[in-house]
Amino acid sequence: MKTGDITIGIFGDESLIKSLGKKGNINDIALYSFEHTFPGGSKVHSFVSPKSEKITPLLQAIGMSDICVISTETLTKELGETIIAIDAAAIKQGFILTNSDEIKNQITQIIKGTNLEKYEFLPKDAEILKEKLFEIEIEKDENADVSVTIDNSFLVKSVGTVILGYVTNGTLKEHDELVVQPSNKDVTIKSIQSQDKNVKIANAGKRVGLSLKGAKVDELRRGFIITKKDSIKEGTKIALELKRNKYYKGDIKEGMKFSLNIGLQVIQAKIISIETVDETNYKLSVEAEKSMAYKINGKFIFAGDNTIPRIAGNGVIIENL
Repeated sequence: MKTGDITIGIFGDESLIKSLGKKGNINDIALYSFEHTFPGGSKVHSFVSPKSEKITPLLQAIGMSDICVISTETLTKELGETIIAIDAAAIKQGFILTNSDEIKNQITQIIKGTNLEKYEFLPKDAEILKEKLFEIEIEKDENADVSVTIDNSFLVKSVGTVILGYVTNGTLKEHDELVVQPSNKDVTIKSIQSQDKNVKIANAGKRVGLSLKGAKVDELRRGFIITKKDSIKEGTKIALELKRNKYYKGDIKEGMKFSLNIGLQVIQAKIISIETVDETNYKLSVEAEKSMAYKINGKFIFAGDNTIPRIAGNGVIIENL
């Protein structure tokens, strides 16, 4: 199924997101949205942007994104780290906004051979960007097991526990009985809202607000996943295949603590054991401080110390331990 309901990550220009949509939740990640209506239907564009220099909101904003947009007039180490992180997340569709031919030429060389190589350059003009985004539809699997990724949760008087998030796969229905992972809490979908409208069904790609029965707000965190029982794994120990980022200068060694990014989860973890395959590839066993939700062969990003670039590498989860 192709959908025009897409989430766009905005990086490098805090003012750009404000000109693209209606203000939503603002914390360490800013969320805005815009609904395009036309004869026969509509498309909803959700925009996300990190509001902190910490690594967690950067990784989570990228993890929420179907498409990435970088807007810049200068080359900085923060821009370089953003490019490395988007490349590690393998987001191959996006745009780079700049009015400088010199910056365009420099970025073209930087992204050569990366997942950003085919990003289209545009002038820094919000209306031109909106027109380009309107043309885009992306593939989503509506027949897969339903999966909703949580990005915010709170208590609403007379309603109860409410979460905000995205239907990443499948089709969500009112009264579905599902489970929240990695907390393994059984929940019922009491009601669904999309764009402030009550709906009975939400397909993959939709941003939703859900009223839940069975889970308290303090039992939920950003990155938790609402899905069918046994469709994903949860635990604290996993084995990984890691490809080192060539720009990362820190150590990767046994006993090292780092940030493990899976989806929107960013969890502190420690390397239990390490096997060096070659100069850039490793097999790791790691233990996280908290339980995490994951799939075998699912992707992860590995972030090291606080020296930019903090992205130490990326790879796939190969087994649970």
